[in-house]
Amino acid sequence: MADTVQTLVDLFDALVGEKRDAFKEGTKIALLNGGRQAAWQVLVGWEPMQNWFVKRSQSEFSGQPDFFPTLDTVQREYALPPEFHSLRAIEPAIAGDNIFFTKANLDSDEFLAARRETASTGSLGRIFYDIEGGDPGTLVLASFPSIVLNVTLVYVAKPTRWTLLLHPIDQFPEGMHILIADWAAQRALLSARQTAWQAYRESWDRDVQRWAAAMRRDNTGEEIVRGFGE
Repeated sequence: MADTVQTLVDLFDALVGEKRDAFKEGTKIALLNGGRQAAWQVLVGWEPMQNWFVKRSQSEFSGQPDFFPTLDTVQREYALPPEFHSLRAIEPAIAGDNIFFTKANLDSDEFLAARRETASTGSLGRIFYDIEGGDPGTLVLASFPSIVLNVTLVYVAKPTRWTLLLHPIDQFPEGMHILIADWAAQRALLSARQTAWQAYRESWDRDVQRWAAAMRRDNTGEEIVRGFGE
């Protein structure tokens, strides 16, 4: 059975000991969400290439948090998936190497030159793009695709906010569960002692970094991988 928020609540209760009844269920979940967000920020900011929260978009189910639509020949702006945080790659569903998505600033010469085109370019080739707007933002293409094009976004996802005890917590590696619960427990116990909380938080950040360093899933390095592929 997959771990759920209830698993974290049980850990929280064990960590706060006899004070467990002083916190209502909703308060415990709110504190755990604080730990969830803190853990995500450290893992994404300190070890982004470990890809803990990387996902791929899909274009079939529009109500899902990973939805990204098919690119059309008459549209250049597309809403990013609701859970989107940052882009890692754009993968076109076309075999071969005749299409490239290249990041370019909205006000760059190459972007503006392509933007002045008023119709589809007639060929695929290189498509410049940028991201604008708030959260999650909009993918803006400089030019119109010449054909209807299905693409997959490879992106870092924001973690799902927990609201119920039955919500799964499998977005986070199992080893992070105790660290999230400990963050929540200490936030509750040290709420009136800001200096102690700040010292704990700095120590906790280092613990997460040490955990992430120990859990690196690929230590081969680029040169070793290239050597085996030659």
